[in-house]
Amino acid sequence: MNGIQVFCGGLFSNAAVDLFENINYRANCRQFGSSHSDTLSITERGNYMKTLVVFYSLEGNTEFVAGVIAKKLGADLVKLETVKPFPTEAPAKFFKGGMSAVFKMKPKLKNGNIDVKQYDNVIIGTPVWASTHASPINTFIKNFGFTKKKVALFVCSGGPDVEKCFANLKKALGSNNFVGEIDFMEPLKNGKDEAAKTAENWAANLIF
Repeated sequence: MNGIQVFCGGLFSNAAVDLFENINYRANCRQFGSSHSDTLSITERGNYMKTLVVFYSLEGNTEFVAGVIAKKLGADLVKLETVKPFPTEAPAKFFKGGMSAVFKMKPKLKNGNIDVKQYDNVIIGTPVWASTHASPINTFIKNFGFTKKKVALFVCSGGPDVEKCFANLKKALGSNNFVGEIDFMEPLKNGKDEAAKTAENWAANLIF
């Protein structure tokens, strides 16, 4: 199949189908000048909206999931990196990481300007630290704050406190439209293939 044709309330468009062929979602065709809804592929959705996947990862779990999601959606991918790295070995990683999260610290990032304004959709990924999001996410929000975006969230954790993490992250992000959230339990340890499938399915069904 070399291409698809979609009719949305009088607007006829052609789009090439690439790796995301046969994956569809329900779209509101008002984005294309119509009040009717139809089924559009992820590829066609990407022709009209830009998506950013931004994440912080200490041990690689969040980075793995972020890569899967970005590839599925054809999104831009940004890894947040701190000027002073957090320790990766216990107990220091729990003490320093947890403390920075609890006290809502904002560690300095290596990242230069991230032009969030150019994106319609933002997907944010973080490990769960002390029942909340990792502190580099605070810096991202402070430096590159945005409103009125469609936002989806994913977290990687080793424990049960994901709901509190999501609540804190939504509060920090303020006036945005939250369209989805999902958590992963240490995917690098508990099955990368299954985690990848779950991430792909979740991404494919986000309503942007």
